[in-house]
Formats: sequence, structure tokens, C-alpha cells
Amino acid sequence: MRFAPPVTLLLFLVPILCGLCAVLLPAFGYFPALGLHAFSLVPMRELFETPFLVSSVVFTIRCGFLATVISCVIVFSVFCSFAHGKVIGFLRLLLAPLLSVPHAAVALGIGFLFAPSGWLLRLISPQITGFTEPPFWLTNPDPYGLLYVLALVIKEVPFLFLIALASQNADNSQKALLTAQGLGYPRREAFYHVILPELYRRMRLPIYTVLAFSLSNLEVALTLAPSRPPLFSRLLLDIYNDPDLLKQTVAASAAFVQVLIVLLAIAIWRVGELLVFNIRRQRLERGRYKGCNFFSRIPSKILCSHEVRKHRLLLGRAKIRQSKYTHQHKLAQYNFGDVLAGASSVGLCILGILAIVLLPIWSFAKVWRFPASLPQEWSAELWLESLMRIIEPWNTSLVIALSASTCALLLCVFCLEQETRSKNRLARTYSNKALLAIYLPLVIPQISFLLGIQILLFSFSVPVTMLVVIWSHMLFVLPYIFLSLGDNWRGLDQRYQLTAQTLGSNRNRTMLFVTLPMLLKPLLTAFALGIAVSIALYAPTVLIGAGRFPTITSEAVALASGGDRRLLGAFAFLQATTPCLFFALALLIPRIVWRKYAFMAGG
Repeated sequence: MRFAPPVTLLLFLVPILCGLCAVLLPAFGYFPALGLHAFSLVPMRELFETPFLVSSVVFTIRCGFLATVISCVIVFSVFCSFAHGKVIGFLRLLLAPLLSVPHAAVALGIGFLFAPSGWLLRLISPQITGFTEPPFWLTNPDPYGLLYVLALVIKEVPFLFLIALASQNADNSQKALLTAQGLGYPRREAFYHVILPELYRRMRLPIYTVLAFSLSNLEVALTLAPSRPPLFSRLLLDIYNDPDLLKQTVAASAAFVQVLIVLLAIAIWRVGELLVFNIRRQRLERGRYKGCNFFSRIPSKILCSHEVRKHRLLLGRAKIRQSKYTHQHKLAQYNFGDVLAGASSVGLCILGILAIVLLPIWSFAKVWRFPASLPQEWSAELWLESLMRIIEPWNTSLVIALSASTCALLLCVFCLEQETRSKNRLARTYSNKALLAIYLPLVIPQISFLLGIQILLFSFSVPVTMLVVIWSHMLFVLPYIFLSLGDNWRGLDQRYQLTAQTLGSNRNRTMLFVTLPMLLKPLLTAFALGIAVSIALYAPTVLIGAGRFPTITSEAVALASGGDRRLLGAFAFLQATTPCLFFALALLIPRIVWRKYAFMAGG
């Protein structure tokens, strides 16, 4: 166990740093594999002469910040409005399934929804719009990137919502909220001043991850983003795919610039954090706050005065009137902002669900003419005719996902177990800080260091095999598994292990027969999350695998640029349902294994 943390860092930190160095050297003209042995600024000069470069950078930063800000505002508004109510549980049931659906599948479904001949326009045509033929609208891809932002928000809101739900300490937050309200602060002011700072501190790394992903995403950009001006990741891929090998140095320069863009965006976000919290601290020091706003103050006053008058007129029915007043006051405490937060989150859920439901409809549609809301004829001929074309990428995706997730889960278990066994507090602290390096793939743009790893493999003539592709997927799977499993492992009561060791069991036997069974549900959930992450990956499959191992994601993204909608719907449907199957097994297996112990089945 003692070698698990250094081996994990060796497998992850060293390749990422080497990949970044391998990008940095060709970016400045040093590429011995192509006969370039001297440093120069020629690749940078060629990059800056690329058409649409400045507009591409501006467009990328605008879309990335817009998607991240909208996602954060929706999540924090929902927690401010319904922090300790049943609405949170209802939203969790709606948003959790969207977390398992890959980005590319959501993007393809959004494209089907908002296309000129899409489902949303079919539902209101020709009764409302009068269209009997699809209009000539440029919506997919739209020139402003709004659909790209919408697809990112649909995927990022469930991720941030579940992270916030796990980060929030319900008991302490409820007590702090009640204390602030007892001092005279309204509910919304109390949340923003007392709960939000601590909640945001715990969510800082996931928010940086969302920002970096929004700035460097590739599969959603290829599906929904415009080509003129392109997002910077798409521009980088176009340069990389140039048949001229000398363009690889220009692609390396673009990858280096993309890293700088992400770091600059995170720095700007950090400065914004400091400004906001400085303004908040000054307001708290002044001791001033705004009272209830227009939407919450007037209804409460009207209800209060109305109920008081009724109470004075009819003293005999005071208890009944008091219960009515309590019910009406609870309804009155929800203002316009609360309604807007709930409606926006539910609307995102509905759009995401419609996007996923539309995929199998297209795959089974034989005749579907505009403006019919549903296909006129249904058929499974496409699935039968293209079965071999669909099954082969699906099998490849499953082999890669199962292998990468299994290896990553074992490494996480060994690292966490070694952390538990370590008695030296100082060594444990340094080990925890060192293991934070495995989150680098979440913050650094994927294509940047993957391009460097691909250059290293090319320079040392390493053959591209399935094992190399699995290892590249494991770079991204392990951080998510560690993030999902870490809190559950550390939160397990250590008295169970101490009891087992007191009865004569050694540490390895205790881990196998006590710790792992008790954490069965978190282990299976983390494994299913790794499957979902691996199946959704596009850049490692294309860059490291060099297109030799097609997966359902790479095939779906390739068909998105132009192809049979029915076949595209079949690929996207498999891409969306495969992770859901593993999440369903993660929920079902603990219930079967621990059917006699309900508290164990709940994880």
C-alpha cells in the first residue's frame, strides 16, 4: 500500500508534465523528429497569422465565461431559495440522470431540438408558426454560440448541483441560517452572507474545472459551435489535421496559447472572487443590509394585516385562522427570484430529457416529414442493417471504459487505504497535498497536453495500441473517481476497522471484508462515473489512438458534421444509455446484496 501514492503520481503527474514540455518545445521551433534543432518564433508567427485567431479567442472566452456564470447563478439561486426543502430532493431526482449522459449526446439532442426542422418547431407548426416547410434559419450551428452555451449549461448545472449538495453540511448551515435570520437578516441576505462563502470555498476546484472545460471542450464545439469564427479548440484541431507535418509546430503553439487562455481565465475569475468578497466584507462591516425586496415584502404585509384583522373580528376561530396564516405565509416567503430559480432549473431538466428522448425516436423513424410531430412510419431496419457498424465501436468503448475504470478504481482504493493506515500526521498531510496533482487533467485543457503526449509517442516511435488508449483515458477517469470516492472513504467510521482488528483480523483482511463491503455503493457509483467519463471522451481517442480505435463518441461526432440522422440518433442513443445502465446497476446491486440491511443498501 505504501507505494500506491507515488505510483499514482508517477502514472499521472509525469506524463502530464512531459506532455506540456513536449508542447512547449515544438511551440518555439524545437522538434528533432522533423529535423528542427533550433529554437525560433516562426511557429508563433504563423499562428498569429492564422485567419480568425483573435475573434476565435474572444469568442471562446465569451462562451466559456457565459456558460460558467449561468451555471453558478442557477445552482446558487436554487440553494438560496430551497436550501432545506423538498424541492432540492425533487431537483436531485431530475438532474442526477443528466450527469451520466455524455456531453456529445446532449449536444446532438440539442441540435435535433433546435434545428430548422427540429422537434420544437414541429410541435408548434403549422398551427402557430404557419410553416409547412423548414425555414431557412441558421440555428445549428448558430453564429452566436448560444446552443453551445446551452448544451454546456445543461451538463454543468447537474455537476455543480450535486457537488454543492455533497459539500453542504445540512445541520451547521441550517443553524447558521437561523441565527442570521434571528439577527434580522432576510433569508436571501442570510444565505449570501453566511452560507455561500463556505459553500463556494468547497466548490472552488469544481468551478475552475467547469470553466476550463467550457474554454477547451472539443466534442460539443464540433457539434454545435460555428465554424466562422471557430472556438479555439476547433481551430487547434484544424491546424493539427493539416497534412503538412511542419504544421505540427503551429499546432503545438496553439496548444500552448490555449493553456495560457485557460490560466488567464482562471486568474480573471479569481480576481472577480476577491472583488466580490471584498465588497461583501465591507457591507458586513458597515452592518447595513437591504430589507425584504418588493416581491416578498408587500405580500407578507398584506397577508399579515389581513390575518390580524380577521383574528380580531373572530376570536372563536383563532386556531383555524392561525393555521391558514402559517400556510399562506410559507407561500408568501417565495418571491420572484425563487420562482425564477426553480423554473430555470426545471426548464434545463426538461430540455435535457427531451434531447435524450429524441435520439431513439430518430433512430427508429423511417418516414418523418416536416411538420409532423412524430414519425409517420416506424422501423427497426436501420438497427438491423447497421448492427455490425454500431456494435464494433460500442464494444471498443466498453473495453476501454471497463479497463480504465477498473485500474483507476484500484489505484484510488490503494491510495485512500494507505492514507487511512498512515499514522504520521505530517506524512498524511503531504500525501494529501501531493495527490491533488491528479486533478491537473481537469484544469489543464485536454487537447494541450494530449498533443504533447502524442508528439512524445511519435518522437520515440511508440506503437499505438489499445493499452496506450486505455492509459490515456485513465488520465481523466481517475480524478473523477477519486473526487467521488474520497469523501465517502474518509467519512467511514474507523471504529469498524478497529473492532475487526481487535478480533484478530489483519489490515488487508479488514479492508477486504469490512471496509469494501460497507462502501459497496460508493465504490460502484464511482466505477459507474468512471465508465461515463471514459465513454464521453473524444480527444484522447482521436489524438492518442490516431483514429485506429473508433468508439461510439468518435463515430457520433464524425456523423454530426453530416450524415444520416437515423444512424446518428442510434450512435447517440447508445452513447447516452450505456452509462445509465451502469449507474442503474450501481444502485441495484447494493440493494440485492444488502437487502436485509436497509442502512447498508443506502451506502
